[in-house]
Amino acid sequence: IGIDAAFGGGGRLAFQLSRAFSLELSGDYLQTEYTVATNRVDLARVGGTLLYDLHLGGENAIYVGAGYERSFYRGALVGDEDAGVGVLGDRLPLGGRAALRIEGRAAYTPSSMLRGTSQSALNLSARAGLSIFAFGGPPRDADADGAAGARARAELADIADRPQRRRNAPLGI
Repeated sequence: IGIDAAFGGGGRLAFQLSRAFSLELSGDYLQTEYTVATNRVDLARVGGTLLYDLHLGGENAIYVGAGYERSFYRGALVGDEDAGVGVLGDRLPLGGRAALRIEGRAAYTPSSMLRGTSQSALNLSARAGLSIFAFGGPPRDADADGAAGARARAELADIADRPQRRRNAPLGI
């Protein structure tokens, strides 16, 4: 439809439904230009996506997803579009509660209402951001030793050692 590529900003809120599935709500905004008339176009999008973590091993969290997105165009283009969304992404860990997120998205609109478009439209986008994991349980057990992290391993070792220390304690006089 003749819109320049541009950088924008946005946010997401995800709910982990199980170890493999999560539901994510998102919204973003960008300002770009309509190349046909060099006029400004404001684009805001809101949507929801169901994600599936593939658990391929290692620390990366590769995921796929599908969902819905509503786009609001204002300025040189005016109109709203509904689209089905497909997602492929990766979360690269930056510690116990953060990850760098890289994602490719395809949004397909079967019948675009914007002028200058055919009856359907396919929008491709790349996104990058920071994921912060909050309100969760304890960090996961990455090395499968029964303890999540070095502090938990030390606490488990101390608990396991207590009966032995009591048996070997000297008798008080």
